[in-house]
This record gives sequence, structure tokens and C-alpha cells, in this order.
Amino acid sequence: MTEIPLQTPYEKLGGEAGIRRLVKTFYDIVESDSAGLPLVAMHNLGNGLAHARQAQFEFLSGFLGGPQLYVEAHDHSNVRKMHEHLAVTAVERDSWLTCMDK
Repeated sequence: MTEIPLQTPYEKLGGEAGIRRLVKTFYDIVESDSAGLPLVAMHNLGNGLAHARQAQFEFLSGFLGGPQLYVEAHDHSNVRKMHEHLAVTAVERDSWLTCMDK
């Protein structure tokens, strides 16, 4: 019996190109949909959306089973530590979830 190798979520989403597409689409929604306004405001107080796009790509790459880009660049992938310079409340959380759902 031949076993079929399991794909990681990273592979199922199309590898690097798929994760880049996911992050681009997500942040395009954040920047164009009223549901994203709390995230835009929060990121403008931090390192900005361009930084967030790259960091999100790096984080999701490793989180979904691909290269550990965020860990390689920052020596961790602790979500709380990533956001400690920002005030993340239920409003921002819900905004993120709504935009990602879209």
C-alpha cells in the first residue's frame, strides 16, 4: 500500500505565491472595507500597513507549515509579543476576523 503524503496548509494554499496572494487580498480588504478601519488606525499608530503586510506574510508562512520566515527574522513567533507595542482590543480582533473571513 502506497501512502499519499499529506500536504501542509501552506502547500494546500499554493506555497509562497498562495500565501502572498492571501495576505495581499486580506490587506486590500482592510484598506478598502469599512470593517478594516480599526486595523488601519491601529497599524498607523505602529509600524504601518506596509510593515504589517510583510510581517503577516512571514508569520503565516511558518504558521501554516512553510518556511519559518518570521522566526528567522525575529527569533520568535509569539503573537502577543508581536503586538505588544499596540493596543489590541476586541474591536481590532473582530475587525481582523471580519476582514479575514471576507
